[in-house]
Amino acid sequence: MKILAFSDPHLGRHSKFGKNFGKKLFDKVKRVAETEKPDVVICCGDLAEPDECTLTDGMKLFEAIPCKHKLLVAGNNDIEQVSRMKDRKFVDYVEVIGRLAEQHGIRLLDSRPFVLGDYAFVGNFGFYDLSLWRAPDNPDPKLPQTMSQLKSACLDWHIEHFGLSHTEIFNMCLKRLYNHLKMVAGKRIVLCTHTVPTRNMVLYGHSAKYDLQNAWMGFNDSELESPLADTPGLLTWLCGHTHRNHRTEGKVPMINVSGIEQPFIFEVN
Repeated sequence: MKILAFSDPHLGRHSKFGKNFGKKLFDKVKRVAETEKPDVVICCGDLAEPDECTLTDGMKLFEAIPCKHKLLVAGNNDIEQVSRMKDRKFVDYVEVIGRLAEQHGIRLLDSRPFVLGDYAFVGNFGFYDLSLWRAPDNPDPKLPQTMSQLKSACLDWHIEHFGLSHTEIFNMCLKRLYNHLKMVAGKRIVLCTHTVPTRNMVLYGHSAKYDLQNAWMGFNDSELESPLADTPGLLTWLCGHTHRNHRTEGKVPMINVSGIEQPFIFEVN
C-alpha cells in the first residue's frame, strides 16, 4: 500500500515557510501523485486559513490531486470555519465537513473509516487533554502558571466558543476513534489524527508562550487507560498540527507529516 501524506497547508496563510505555502504545497502534492501514483492520499487537517480562504477552496485543490482515494481528517482551523457558521456548533463539524468533502470526492475519516482491501484507514481530529503542557521554566505572569489556572482558562474559552468543555470534546473524539477501530478489527490499520499523540513531538523551554501552546498540541497516548497504539494490526500513526516533521519509533511508528519537507510518500505492508 503506497501512501502520500501531507498536512497543514493553511491555504491563504503566509507561513514561516514562505508566501503562498499552501498553494505551493498542493501543487507539489499533485506533482508527486502524478509521478508516484499512490494508492491513497491523506491530508491530516487544516486545509485553509479561516480568515483568508474557505474550506471549499481547499477541497477544490485537494480534489485535483490525481488519486482515486483521497482521505482527510479535520483540523482545528477546518472546525473553526464550521463553528463560525450560523446555527452551527462543534458537534456539527463531522456532518458539515463530511458532506462538503464527499462533494469533492474526498472521504472525511472523522465520519467513518475507509477500507481498501486488507487495509483500513481510521482517524479524526483527536483534540487535546492538556497533558502535553508543562509549567514554563521562565514563567510569564500574564499566562497560566499552574495546571489549575490552565484548566480554568481553557474551560471558560471552550464553553464560550463550542458549548462544551475541552474534556468533553477530547472524550468525544477518543470514543469515536475507539469505535471506528473496532469496526475494522482484523485489518491492517493506518491511524490518522490532526493533533499529536506524544509529548515527543512538542518542544519545551522555548518561551512561556510557546510552552503554553503545547497544551493545545494533542495528548499522550501512552498515558491513556487504553492506548490507541496497542490496537492489533496498527501499522503506523500519522498526524500534523505542529508544522514540524517528526518521527518516533515505538509500538508503531508515529509520523508527523507537517512542516517544510512534506509531502511524504511511503509504503506499509
